[in-house]
Amino acid sequence: MGEPLAIDSITASVVQGALENIAVEMRYKLMRMSYSSIIRESEDFGAALVDAEGRGLAESAQSTPLQSGPIPGYIRGILKALRKRRDAVRPGDVIMHNDAYGGASHGPDVGFVVPVFHDGRLVAFAATTAHHLDIGALSPGSCGIVDASTPMPKASNSKPSRYTTAASATTLYGSCCVTTSASPTSSSATWERKSPPRGLAPSGSSR
Repeated sequence: MGEPLAIDSITASVVQGALENIAVEMRYKLMRMSYSSIIRESEDFGAALVDAEGRGLAESAQSTPLQSGPIPGYIRGILKALRKRRDAVRPGDVIMHNDAYGGASHGPDVGFVVPVFHDGRLVAFAATTAHHLDIGALSPGSCGIVDASTPMPKASNSKPSRYTTAASATTLYGSCCVTTSASPTSSSATWERKSPPRGLAPSGSSR
């Protein structure tokens, strides 16, 4: 790798503004397309861009800080899990993650992460997190959270898992979570909208 480029303060400010605008657009897209009132009305979700090493680049200031703030931790947890498996992110991946012991905040706050590649090199991640009404908790609506003594009663636990890849549709794990939910229609529709449309995923281009 060559020496880091020297960037003047004006250019840095312009780039930062562009990155923040991308995060804001991610937030609006998720909010407007979601079936869940928790996301659409309560706005209990976050959207952010993170570099390839898990360092925050930009987040939507209109999102819930409790959701956007932990996103770099989600990314670092994903990278650590993939290294442990001797695996790596690939163009077209959409990675799902809500493991509280792997960088996520807590079970119902599910993260969906898309790697961004430029000229074949991983440069960043685009990620959203959101509180989900029910993904297999102890009781319908995740009401059992207040009585939970371990993470399991809160929600079905997902260590970093590929929800989709460039070649495949929804994974068996995603289908299982939807099946165990007390609100499967809402959960399934929201997850589909949190994943980028086919052919438009930023992981395959520099956009």
